[in-house]
Amino acid sequence: MNIATRNFLRLLRAGAFDRDERIEPMSAWKWRRVYEVACEQGVARLVFRGIQQLADQFYLQIPDAQMETWRKTIALPVVPDDESALRLTNRQNEKKLQAIIEAEPADSPTLAVLKAMLITTRHILDDGFYLRPLVQLALLLRPSSRRIDRDKLHEWLTTLHMERIAQLEASLIVMFFEMEAESLPFEPLPVNARIESLADDLFSQQHPHTGQLRFTQGNDIFVHTSNSRAMLWQARRSARYFRYYPSESITNLLASFARSLTDIEE
Repeated sequence: MNIATRNFLRLLRAGAFDRDERIEPMSAWKWRRVYEVACEQGVARLVFRGIQQLADQFYLQIPDAQMETWRKTIALPVVPDDESALRLTNRQNEKKLQAIIEAEPADSPTLAVLKAMLITTRHILDDGFYLRPLVQLALLLRPSSRRIDRDKLHEWLTTLHMERIAQLEASLIVMFFEMEAESLPFEPLPVNARIESLADDLFSQQHPHTGQLRFTQGNDIFVHTSNSRAMLWQARRSARYFRYYPSESITNLLASFARSLTDIEE
Protein backbone atom coordinates (compact mmCIF):
# COMPACT_ATOMS: atom_id res chain seq x y z
CA MET A 1 0.00 0.00 0.00
CA ASN A 2 1.61 3.26 -1.11
CA ILE A 3 1.94 6.40 1.01
CA ALA A 4 -0.94 8.26 -0.68
CA THR A 5 -3.25 5.30 -0.02
CA ARG A 6 -2.12 5.07 3.60
CA ASN A 7 -2.69 8.79 4.24
CA PHE A 8 -6.04 8.70 2.48
CA LEU A 9 -7.27 5.87 4.72
CA ARG A 10 -5.88 7.58 7.83
CA LEU A 11 -7.77 10.78 7.05
CA LEU A 12 -10.91 8.77 6.29
CA ARG A 13 -10.67 6.90 9.60
CA ALA A 14 -10.09 10.17 11.44
CA GLY A 15 -13.08 11.83 9.81
CA ALA A 16 -15.50 8.92 9.99
CA PHE A 17 -14.51 7.25 13.25
CA ASP A 18 -12.78 10.06 15.20
CA ARG A 19 -9.51 8.16 15.13
CA ASP A 20 -6.19 9.71 16.07
CA GLU A 21 -3.94 8.99 13.09
CA ARG A 22 -0.36 9.89 12.21
CA ILE A 23 0.17 11.44 8.78
CA GLU A 24 3.27 10.85 6.64
CA PRO A 25 4.88 13.62 4.54
CA MET A 26 3.77 13.79 0.91
CA SER A 27 4.27 15.92 -2.19
CA ALA A 28 1.64 18.29 -3.54
CA TRP A 29 0.90 15.85 -6.36
CA LYS A 30 0.11 13.05 -3.90
CA TRP A 31 -2.12 15.34 -1.85
CA ARG A 32 -3.94 16.09 -5.10
CA ARG A 33 -4.36 12.34 -5.62
CA VAL A 34 -5.89 11.99 -2.15
CA TYR A 35 -8.43 14.66 -3.09
CA GLU A 36 -9.27 12.91 -6.37
CA VAL A 37 -9.78 9.51 -4.74
CA ALA A 38 -11.93 11.05 -1.99
CA CYS A 39 -14.21 12.58 -4.63
CA GLU A 40 -14.28 9.41 -6.75
CA GLN A 41 -15.23 7.32 -3.71
CA GLY A 42 -17.94 9.67 -2.41
CA VAL A 43 -16.15 10.31 0.90
CA ALA A 44 -14.78 13.84 0.33
CA ARG A 45 -16.65 15.30 3.32
CA LEU A 46 -15.35 12.61 5.67
CA VAL A 47 -11.77 12.98 4.46
CA PHE A 48 -11.98 16.77 4.77
CA ARG A 49 -13.28 16.33 8.32
CA GLY A 50 -10.21 14.16 8.96
CA ILE A 51 -7.99 16.94 7.58
CA GLN A 52 -9.59 19.40 9.99
CA GLN A 53 -9.21 17.05 12.95
CA LEU A 54 -5.52 16.36 12.23
CA ALA A 55 -4.69 19.90 11.11
CA ASP A 56 -2.11 20.40 13.88
CA GLN A 57 0.10 17.56 12.61
CA PHE A 58 3.38 18.76 11.16
CA TYR A 59 3.29 16.59 8.02
CA LEU A 60 -0.26 17.53 7.08
CA GLN A 61 0.93 20.27 4.74
CA ILE A 62 -1.61 20.63 1.94
CA PRO A 63 -0.98 23.56 -0.43
CA ASP A 64 -3.32 26.52 0.01
CA ALA A 65 -4.67 26.19 -3.53
CA GLN A 66 -5.64 22.58 -2.88
CA MET A 67 -7.29 23.49 0.43
CA GLU A 68 -9.38 26.05 -1.44
CA THR A 69 -10.42 23.31 -3.88
CA TRP A 70 -11.41 21.16 -0.89
CA ARG A 71 -13.56 23.96 0.56
CA LYS A 72 -15.33 24.55 -2.74
CA THR A 73 -16.07 20.83 -3.06
CA ILE A 74 -17.43 20.57 0.48
CA ALA A 75 -19.66 23.59 -0.13
CA LEU A 76 -21.49 21.77 -2.95
CA PRO A 77 -24.90 20.18 -2.17
CA VAL A 78 -24.83 16.63 -0.88
CA VAL A 79 -25.73 14.08 -3.57
CA PRO A 80 -28.23 11.56 -2.13
CA ASP A 81 -27.47 7.85 -2.29
CA ASP A 82 -28.73 6.04 -5.36
CA GLU A 83 -31.57 3.79 -4.21
CA SER A 84 -31.45 1.94 -7.54
CA ALA A 85 -28.36 0.13 -6.23
CA LEU A 86 -30.57 -1.65 -3.69
CA ARG A 87 -31.40 -4.58 -5.95
CA LEU A 88 -30.30 -8.02 -7.08
CA THR A 89 -30.25 -9.19 -10.68
CA ASN A 90 -30.97 -12.81 -9.83
CA ARG A 91 -34.78 -13.01 -9.90
CA GLN A 92 -35.12 -15.55 -7.11
CA ASN A 93 -32.78 -13.61 -4.85
CA GLU A 94 -34.55 -10.36 -5.69
CA LYS A 95 -37.93 -11.83 -4.70
CA LYS A 96 -36.49 -13.01 -1.40
CA LEU A 97 -34.91 -9.61 -0.82
CA GLN A 98 -38.17 -7.75 -1.37
CA ALA A 99 -39.95 -10.16 0.97
CA ILE A 100 -37.38 -9.40 3.68
CA ILE A 101 -37.71 -5.64 3.18
CA GLU A 102 -41.51 -5.74 3.27
CA ALA A 103 -41.61 -7.91 6.41
CA GLU A 104 -39.10 -5.84 8.42
CA PRO A 105 -39.83 -2.40 9.99
CA ALA A 106 -38.34 0.41 7.92
CA ASP A 107 -36.33 1.71 10.91
CA SER A 108 -34.79 -1.69 11.72
CA PRO A 109 -31.02 -1.33 12.36
CA THR A 110 -30.53 -4.91 11.14
CA LEU A 111 -32.26 -4.09 7.85
CA ALA A 112 -30.10 -0.96 7.52
CA VAL A 113 -27.01 -3.19 7.74
CA LEU A 114 -28.37 -5.54 5.07
CA LYS A 115 -29.13 -2.61 2.76
CA ALA A 116 -25.63 -1.20 3.19
CA MET A 117 -24.19 -4.62 2.40
CA LEU A 118 -26.35 -4.94 -0.72
CA ILE A 119 -25.38 -1.50 -2.02
CA THR A 120 -21.70 -2.29 -1.40
CA THR A 121 -22.14 -5.58 -3.26
CA ARG A 122 -23.83 -3.85 -6.18
CA HIS A 123 -20.92 -1.44 -6.59
CA ILE A 124 -18.33 -4.22 -6.27
CA LEU A 125 -19.97 -6.15 -9.10
CA ASP A 126 -20.69 -3.14 -11.31
CA ASP A 127 -17.95 -0.58 -10.79
CA GLY A 128 -15.28 -1.90 -8.46
CA PHE A 129 -15.01 -0.85 -4.85
CA TYR A 130 -16.94 2.23 -3.81
CA LEU A 131 -16.10 3.31 -0.28
CA ARG A 132 -19.14 5.39 0.58
CA PRO A 133 -21.53 2.48 1.31
CA LEU A 134 -18.69 0.48 2.91
CA VAL A 135 -18.05 3.37 5.33
CA GLN A 136 -21.77 3.56 6.09
CA LEU A 137 -21.78 -0.18 6.74
CA ALA A 138 -18.79 0.12 9.08
CA LEU A 139 -20.49 2.96 10.97
CA LEU A 140 -23.60 0.83 11.43
CA LEU A 141 -21.47 -2.01 12.78
CA ARG A 142 -19.70 0.01 15.47
CA PRO A 143 -20.31 -1.27 19.02
CA SER A 144 -21.86 2.11 19.88
CA SER A 145 -24.48 1.76 17.14
CA ARG A 146 -28.00 0.41 17.68
CA ARG A 147 -28.28 -3.27 18.50
CA ILE A 148 -28.17 -5.61 15.51
CA ASP A 149 -29.96 -8.94 15.52
CA ARG A 150 -27.06 -11.17 14.48
CA ASP A 151 -29.16 -14.31 14.13
CA LYS A 152 -31.67 -12.58 11.86
CA LEU A 153 -28.91 -11.01 9.76
CA HIS A 154 -27.21 -14.42 9.38
CA GLU A 155 -30.54 -15.93 8.31
CA TRP A 156 -31.02 -13.22 5.68
CA LEU A 157 -27.49 -13.64 4.32
CA THR A 158 -28.07 -17.40 4.02
CA THR A 159 -31.41 -16.86 2.29
CA LEU A 160 -29.81 -14.50 -0.24
CA HIS A 161 -26.69 -16.69 -0.62
CA MET A 162 -24.55 -13.74 0.52
CA GLU A 163 -22.40 -15.49 3.12
CA ARG A 164 -19.19 -15.33 1.07
CA ILE A 165 -19.59 -11.76 -0.19
CA ALA A 166 -20.37 -10.75 3.41
CA GLN A 167 -17.01 -12.24 4.43
CA LEU A 168 -15.29 -10.20 1.73
CA GLU A 169 -16.93 -6.99 2.94
CA ALA A 170 -15.99 -7.81 6.52
CA SER A 171 -12.37 -8.31 5.43
CA LEU A 172 -12.38 -4.94 3.67
CA ILE A 173 -13.75 -3.23 6.79
CA VAL A 174 -11.04 -4.82 8.94
CA MET A 175 -8.31 -3.87 6.45
CA PHE A 176 -9.42 -0.34 5.55
CA PHE A 177 -10.88 0.83 8.86
CA GLU A 178 -8.91 -1.36 11.30
CA MET A 179 -12.01 -2.57 13.10
CA GLU A 180 -11.80 -5.66 15.28
CA ALA A 181 -13.04 -8.74 13.45
CA GLU A 182 -14.66 -10.01 16.65
CA SER A 183 -16.92 -6.94 16.77
CA LEU A 184 -18.52 -7.70 13.39
CA PRO A 185 -21.73 -9.78 13.09
CA PHE A 186 -20.23 -11.84 10.25
CA GLU A 187 -16.74 -13.30 9.99
CA PRO A 188 -14.06 -12.01 7.60
CA LEU A 189 -12.38 -14.31 5.12
CA PRO A 190 -9.69 -16.66 6.47
CA VAL A 191 -6.48 -14.84 7.33
CA ASN A 192 -4.61 -16.55 4.48
CA ALA A 193 -7.06 -15.26 1.87
CA ARG A 194 -5.45 -12.53 -0.26
CA ILE A 195 -7.74 -9.54 -0.71
CA GLU A 196 -5.06 -6.90 -1.17
CA SER A 197 -5.14 -7.38 -4.95
CA LEU A 198 -8.91 -6.96 -4.93
CA ALA A 199 -8.61 -3.80 -2.85
CA ASP A 200 -6.34 -2.31 -5.53
CA ASP A 201 -9.54 -1.58 -7.47
CA LEU A 202 -10.22 1.18 -4.99
CA PHE A 203 -7.39 3.31 -6.36
CA SER A 204 -7.51 2.24 -10.00
CA GLN A 205 -8.07 5.01 -12.54
CA GLN A 206 -7.84 2.71 -15.53
CA HIS A 207 -10.94 0.54 -15.52
CA PRO A 208 -13.84 1.59 -17.79
CA HIS A 209 -17.18 2.24 -16.17
CA THR A 210 -20.02 -0.15 -16.89
CA GLY A 211 -21.96 2.74 -18.36
CA GLN A 212 -19.43 2.97 -21.18
CA LEU A 213 -20.41 -0.48 -22.45
CA ARG A 214 -22.81 0.14 -25.34
CA PHE A 215 -23.81 -2.00 -28.31
CA THR A 216 -24.86 -0.64 -31.69
CA GLN A 217 -25.90 -2.15 -34.99
CA GLY A 218 -24.14 -0.99 -38.12
CA ASN A 219 -25.13 -1.15 -41.76
CA ASP A 220 -24.23 -4.84 -41.77
CA ILE A 221 -26.11 -7.53 -39.86
CA PHE A 222 -23.67 -7.57 -36.97
CA VAL A 223 -23.87 -6.01 -33.53
CA HIS A 224 -20.85 -4.00 -32.43
CA THR A 225 -19.69 -2.69 -29.09
CA SER A 226 -18.46 0.87 -28.78
CA ASN A 227 -16.00 -0.17 -26.09
CA SER A 228 -14.63 -3.71 -26.30
CA ARG A 229 -12.28 -2.91 -23.43
CA ALA A 230 -15.26 -2.18 -21.19
CA MET A 231 -16.89 -5.45 -22.22
CA LEU A 232 -13.76 -7.46 -21.40
CA TRP A 233 -13.36 -5.60 -18.10
CA GLN A 234 -16.93 -6.43 -17.08
CA ALA A 235 -16.46 -10.10 -18.01
CA ARG A 236 -13.22 -10.33 -16.03
CA ARG A 237 -14.87 -8.65 -13.05
CA SER A 238 -17.72 -11.16 -13.03
CA ALA A 239 -15.20 -14.02 -13.16
CA ARG A 240 -13.13 -12.42 -10.43
CA TYR A 241 -16.04 -12.18 -7.98
CA PHE A 242 -17.75 -15.41 -8.98
CA ARG A 243 -16.37 -17.19 -5.91
CA TYR A 244 -17.86 -14.56 -3.60
CA TYR A 245 -21.37 -14.41 -5.07
CA PRO A 246 -21.86 -17.00 -7.85
CA SER A 247 -25.62 -16.60 -8.38
CA GLU A 248 -25.40 -12.82 -8.65
CA SER A 249 -22.17 -12.41 -10.59
CA ILE A 250 -23.49 -14.41 -13.54
CA THR A 251 -26.89 -12.72 -13.75
CA ASN A 252 -25.28 -9.33 -13.20
CA LEU A 253 -23.03 -9.83 -16.24
CA LEU A 254 -26.01 -10.93 -18.36
CA ALA A 255 -28.06 -7.96 -17.10
CA SER A 256 -25.28 -5.51 -18.01
CA PHE A 257 -25.21 -6.90 -21.55
CA ALA A 258 -29.01 -6.78 -21.76
CA ARG A 259 -29.06 -3.12 -20.70
CA SER A 260 -26.44 -2.31 -23.29
CA LEU A 261 -28.32 -4.13 -26.07
CA THR A 262 -31.36 -1.91 -25.52
CA ASP A 263 -29.41 0.87 -27.21
CA ILE A 264 -29.48 -0.90 -30.55
CA GLU A 265 -31.81 0.85 -32.97
CA GLU A 266 -34.58 -1.30 -34.37
